[in-house]
Amino acid sequence: MAIYVTLEGKIPRTPCAKEISSNLVVGTAKFKYTKATTAIEQSGVNVVNEATSNHSYTARDYQLPDIVTYLQEQTNLTRKSIVSILRKCGRLEAFKMNPQKFIEQAVTIIKNQMRLFIVDGIKSVSYTHLTLPTTPYV
Repeated sequence: MAIYVTLEGKIPRTPCAKEISSNLVVGTAKFKYTKATTAIEQSGVNVVNEATSNHSYTARDYQLPDIVTYLQEQTNLTRKSIVSILRKCGRLEAFKMNPQKFIEQAVTIIKNQMRLFIVDGIKSVSYTHLTLPTTPYV
């Protein structure tokens, strides 16, 4: 029995895009700000007043990374396939909010979909229907 993989056609772009669209979770960048007043006493330095506040970083004054090149290097897909997946997913606004998290999760989702695609392409063939010649070759 032999096992071989057939990859008929191209990588399924639509399932990758749907998976990214539905399962990619990217939040905004957040930071915690703590302000404290200290008092120096004989016993040492003590914190008198402490106030903590959480903030979301929404400013987008940084340059976005080249997502297509990075995904191409990580997944070995063509640029055309990656651009098609990114356009179909409709989640590029999430990429602008937190580029690193978006890229990490997109790589994981695409690789997982590629594994499923390869598993679907595995076929086993039995060679029981083949007959061997009865006379030896001279």
